[in-house]
Amino acid sequence: MTGDPLPSLTGRADRPPRHYSGILVTAIPGLLDEARSSVAAQPGVEVRESDPATGRFVAVLEAADRQGQEDGLRALSALASVASADLITHFIDDEESTPQSPEEEMP
Repeated sequence: MTGDPLPSLTGRADRPPRHYSGILVTAIPGLLDEARSSVAAQPGVEVRESDPATGRFVAVLEAADRQGQEDGLRALSALASVASADLITHFIDDEESTPQSPEEEMP
């Protein structure tokens, strides 16, 4: 037997799985730039495409686990310049996962 780590059931042996979520953020009218800046300042969040006509943009949230995802989504929803933050997709980066819509995750 070697000293190699055993593969986990939920991730690769060399690192734990990471959770990623695509979130549709709607800014309070007139506050799109402020909302983008506030969201981008949150830990583990990257702001992507924006639509100034609708005041919406996409954010990607990365966390170590599901609880981190839930906490991050709540934090985005609570920002003063954000009208809503809606989970669009959730993905666990491990060897056997495929992207899921929120409906597919529900029991």
